Amino acid sequence: MPATYSGLINGEILHANTLEFAGLAFRDVVTVPLFAGRTLSFTDCHATAYGGTVIGRVDVDVDTGLYHCHCEVANIDLGNILREFGGNNSNVGGVVSGWIDITIPAGKSDQMVGRGEVNIERGSLVQLPLLANLLIGDPSSHKGQDSAMARFEFHDSQIQLMVARLNSPAARIAIKGSIGFDGDLRLYLIPKFKFDLIDQFPGLGPIVAPVLSSVTSRVARALVRGQVTKPVMVINPFMKDD
Repeated sequence: MPATYSGLINGEILHANTLEFAGLAFRDVVTVPLFAGRTLSFTDCHATAYGGTVIGRVDVDVDTGLYHCHCEVANIDLGNILREFGGNNSNVGGVVSGWIDITIPAGKSDQMVGRGEVNIERGSLVQLPLLANLLIGDPSSHKGQDSAMARFEFHDSQIQLMVARLNSPAARIAIKGSIGFDGDLRLYLIPKFKFDLIDQFPGLGPIVAPVLSSVTSRVARALVRGQVTKPVMVINPFMKDD
């Protein structure tokens, strides 16, 4: 039986002007390779992308081909990312930060597992056609005032939203559901309208505003299905909260 060899090898700093991965383009990529035991690692990875920064680490098991990646992003321009994938709505934007931690078996990207979190600040998100149809009023009047967060998991060939919320001056929207690796959508949107103007009336506001918010939240609940490239919204007032 042949002996099993392992060792420790530190490499020189590697640099690439451009690196493309999963349809995304990273610039000025720098990393340090390290071979320890039976694992090839690319440590201290740094790059710029879409107006922001990316840092992370990639580990590859040379025996099994198993990939593990941890990545953190900050100050990413949401509008630039959407345009990279063919989006043409110049009114949608925001600043993205977050992280993902994923494990991918060799040659089996559909079996990827992991988790992550994304936050969007200073956003213009309700300008998305689906959300603009769901909400009332002119969404452009509150441009740059939206925020959002989502915690998610990768498993069973889909991204499962564990917690997701969108906050805008007009409403708060809770989002749950899944996005398949093949682009299949099944998302549930539950809006809660604020009615701040009515809430300002003494005596009347504290009573009427919550009632209107509850009623409109029930009526405006929606299911988004179809494909990422062609989503369809179905209003479903009987959708359950759980």
